[in-house]
Amino acid sequence: MSRRHYLGIFCLSFATLLLELAFTRVLAVAKWYHFGFLIISMALLGFGTSGVFLMLWTRLRESTSLDRALATLSLAFGGVVLVSYWLMQKIPFHPFSLLSDPRQFLFMPLYYFAVAAPFFCSGLAIGLLLFRGREHADRLYAADLLGAALGCAAIAVVMPVFGGSGSVVIVAVFGFLAASVFGFATARGFTLAGLVLAILAVPLALAADQLIPISVIAAKRHPLRPTDRAPVYTAWNTFSRVELFDLPAAPEKGWPDPGFSIMIDGNAGTGIGDLSGGAREYLRSAHYRPTGIPYVGKIHPKVLILGSGAGREVLEALYFGARSITAVDINPIINDIVARRMRSAWGGLFGQPEVKLVTEEGRSFVRCSEDKYDVIISIQTMTAAAVTSGALAMSEAYMFTREAFADYLDHLTPDGIILITRGFDQIVKLFATAREVFEERGLGSFANHLLAFEGPLAPFGHQQFNQAFLFKRSPWTFDELRTLKERLGVDHPERWFGRSPEIYYPPGMIVPSSRDYGQRCSPRS
Repeated sequence: MSRRHYLGIFCLSFATLLLELAFTRVLAVAKWYHFGFLIISMALLGFGTSGVFLMLWTRLRESTSLDRALATLSLAFGGVVLVSYWLMQKIPFHPFSLLSDPRQFLFMPLYYFAVAAPFFCSGLAIGLLLFRGREHADRLYAADLLGAALGCAAIAVVMPVFGGSGSVVIVAVFGFLAASVFGFATARGFTLAGLVLAILAVPLALAADQLIPISVIAAKRHPLRPTDRAPVYTAWNTFSRVELFDLPAAPEKGWPDPGFSIMIDGNAGTGIGDLSGGAREYLRSAHYRPTGIPYVGKIHPKVLILGSGAGREVLEALYFGARSITAVDINPIINDIVARRMRSAWGGLFGQPEVKLVTEEGRSFVRCSEDKYDVIISIQTMTAAAVTSGALAMSEAYMFTREAFADYLDHLTPDGIILITRGFDQIVKLFATAREVFEERGLGSFANHLLAFEGPLAPFGHQQFNQAFLFKRSPWTFDELRTLKERLGVDHPERWFGRSPEIYYPPGMIVPSSRDYGQRCSPRS
């Protein structure tokens, strides 16, 4: 074994693991994020099949020129990566149409074959090298592991620079480089071909997102994603693709004037109006009508927003006179858009003296914070992507556990409010969670501290009405409830294009015991 064999297996392992992670992110956008499991299984299938072929293909295993075979397989790996990825965008595989579209039973194996094919090529090359160099297997395996480890780490650098499609092309570049390394001594033609292809692939990687766009299934639709326009800006990181769109005015949808929407992986979104005239000026415009539900009874509150997104809740907090607004969002791309890249379009919203923008996971921030807040807001911070795709087991969230609620409670002022929007079934779970925390801490009955409703919040949401859970550390007063009802516009459907807000649970209703959560609440007699 020569040094080029160690370098070659390093390049192949680097490319293989980088491809696996890049495919995981691409399929999260094209299909749903739980298709990461598909990539793992298809990679194993490709490698397993290559092992079977290697054992049956005696001539390749025993007598073929090693360097020529390795260079050929490495070139094949690079080429198959590009062809397979292109086929993945062209095969109309819709996994949730298997029962309604018989053609899917043909498209599914074709799609799986396209995913597994590159791993078959790299597996065959690595397996052959380990077999022929079994006397030096320890060193070859060390180079293999080192390449695999760095390939995993490289996704953090490659994905933000080249995007989803571009990252796949970079994988092909390393496949071609491996061919150049393997063929350097005895197959110079392969070396030249590998270098030329690698050089040509680099500019392709920079433009790959436009030349080989990701084909997103029709089922991934979102109200905030316009269908008639391309994104203004697109960026990737290791856990998301973020797109910025111009949003047309649609008052009936809760978008009173043109604005912007930010889409994450095509199935989660956040929006805000065009603030280019200045955030303070926008607050004085007649058409801006936030309801201010969490600010009922509050004067100059201290506000914490978990999942600030495009900033519509930040804008609402300014409107209702917040003296301090801490906006927390986990995605650095979104924070870069709203605070720096598109600062003028956001009217300097996140540069206001009251506003502090933090890039961090919300629950972790709360736990580490020493401050107490008058208002804590969490608007659609956990998307229903996994639930709507049938992948309920992957919809884990640690924002709304019992321990998380206890953290929020500990960071509320004596009269503080928590507002959380979720689906109705999850609001029921929040009620149960809140009750458990109350019972554990011996705080007495929580019936007069909770409220649930469906109604409008700040404009530019993904839907006009939200289903919301409201918790107040002190009991709700009659005046607060009356103001809240007025702001929602209960019994005034003309305010909201014929839709009527509804209060599901007002304070003062009898709540079942902790051993009987399934019963319905009934009015206090």
